[in-house]
Amino acid sequence: MSSTPAASSHASSGASYSVLALPPSFLSTPYLSDPRLPVTSAGLSPLSSVSPNPGAVFSAPVPLQPLPSPTLASVDPRTLALLSISAPASPAERAALAEAFAGNALLPGSMPAAHCYAGHQFGSFSGQLGDGANLNLGLAPGGHWLQLKGSGRTPYSRTADGRKVLRSTIREYLGSIFLDRAGVPTTLAASLTVSTKRITRDKFYSGQVSHELCAVVSRVAKGASFFRFGSFEIYKDTDPLTRRAGPNPLDADMCRGFYDYIAETYFPSVSSPLEFMLEQARSTARLFAAWDAIGFTHGVLNTDNMSLHGLTIDYGPYGFQEAFDFTHTPNGSDNTQRYCYEKQREIGEWNLLKLAEVLRANEVLGEAGDAEIKSAYAEAYDAAILDAMRRKLGLAQGGGDRGLWDALLTTMQATHADFTDTFLALETFAANPDDMMAALDELALVCSPPASVAASCERKLKITRPNMDPRQLMQLWEVAQSDPEKLAAHFGAPAAAIVAELRGEMDKLEAYSKIAQLQDKFANTEEEEKRDADRASWRVWMGRYKKALEDGGSTGEERVALMQSANPRFVPKNWQLQEIIDRAERGDYDGVNEMVEAADHVFDAGWWKGGERGILGKRQREAPKSADGLYNT
Repeated sequence: MSSTPAASSHASSGASYSVLALPPSFLSTPYLSDPRLPVTSAGLSPLSSVSPNPGAVFSAPVPLQPLPSPTLASVDPRTLALLSISAPASPAERAALAEAFAGNALLPGSMPAAHCYAGHQFGSFSGQLGDGANLNLGLAPGGHWLQLKGSGRTPYSRTADGRKVLRSTIREYLGSIFLDRAGVPTTLAASLTVSTKRITRDKFYSGQVSHELCAVVSRVAKGASFFRFGSFEIYKDTDPLTRRAGPNPLDADMCRGFYDYIAETYFPSVSSPLEFMLEQARSTARLFAAWDAIGFTHGVLNTDNMSLHGLTIDYGPYGFQEAFDFTHTPNGSDNTQRYCYEKQREIGEWNLLKLAEVLRANEVLGEAGDAEIKSAYAEAYDAAILDAMRRKLGLAQGGGDRGLWDALLTTMQATHADFTDTFLALETFAANPDDMMAALDELALVCSPPASVAASCERKLKITRPNMDPRQLMQLWEVAQSDPEKLAAHFGAPAAAIVAELRGEMDKLEAYSKIAQLQDKFANTEEEEKRDADRASWRVWMGRYKKALEDGGSTGEERVALMQSANPRFVPKNWQLQEIIDRAERGDYDGVNEMVEAADHVFDAGWWKGGERGILGKRQREAPKSADGLYNT
């Protein structure tokens, strides 16, 4: 097996301890001793549905539930250094770190705790949720919050076992490391620990279970916390649609105390709750723009997955764009495409307004403010995406406009061009805008052939397939438009909830029809015919791009240098991750460590040209045929 990747030159330069020689008060838990964050005792939850835990922000101490034979499969030395822990250099250090990061042994000063939060999931309020698989260990020197994911049950696990399987843990470990290296705000990952224990999971929710290895990822919030929008929603009153409430509905005093703690601890320059919300709007907008600029789709943008610090958290079925698609939906269970790529921006605003709503209901935020929140969000997003566009296209500050970016994405969609490879191909043209033919040849290579487009449509059809017979759905929709109360009486549910569900089914039906038409079109298209159409589409956009380059006044060398600092040489695509997961499930973690090393060179064109990079060096056109049918699970 390959060794752990070498520590980066960007690692912390502060004191670093061997895991075998940590000081007695290495971790601290100030959040458990502040009266504004009430703590309840933490017996494990019964195997039932939600057990409300009123009056609690945390439950502690959570009993440890050791995993057998933990193995430290990979560590990120950069994140370990941030925690003031040196990378393990001996078998004894690796064993001790594996025990600590599997949740088998406590680090000095730790008090295992689970956080109580609530949330809107897929647009509906779910009531109390909480850390069902997360264990908060404490703050490392420098105030960096350390957490384990997958270490066992907590008071908020409900019917689940609190464990995570190897495949999903690898995806979170590598996804967070990659986004960090690519400059996208995110929580970090320090380690990947694997056990011999196996648990049953229904990977595709099809009734076919498999026995998968347990794994734990240690997560770090750099100088921040794991508090989220949903942390405030434990104070939400009864929702009119779902008829659920948070465990502390309209407890204004408790909500104000929690807000004061958050503001004083993490936002000391904020002067008012409205200014706090404006800061939330700006940091969220910058995060979402960074995602969009790199072709990242989070997949599950529920309010409980929204960081109060503008960080990417809770990596579930995320995905990076391959053949560009505005409706890219990596989550196989999101059959309404609520959280698809093009909707991320509007979902960010929706979630912000839900946060404002609960603060307002608990008299923390004044009645006004939504207009200011929307404006701050839009301005911050537009500024961030325009800046990213200019850097990715090698344009000087002030060069190009938003229309050039929007037209580029439209052209990518029309030609089914790979998102990441398109920007790499454009570097040739930016260096020499007079050679249009060479650029078109390169761009033609990043566009998917018709057979691949048709195959990818098959996966999308599985996601968007309506749950109801189309004829029955149309009949119910007609009644919903004319007499929704009749449906309410028939189904015994609020009319608004029924109409919302039917509207979702109608959206699925529309998306399903469009995808079916696209599949039929490309199943009957010849490769040469598509190639000619792709070149024609790109020629139009390239004319606009050439003018923007010429107006910028930079040299070709300057443009390429700017582009190489903004465009990753690779992104962790689903088919690449799957190969790494397949190897890891056979006990080979080389692929995991190779991707960590590659992430350290994500913008280093020379490194990528300097050697064989295996599967990570392959372009999308070299992807296996199975890539078109993979889900991000």
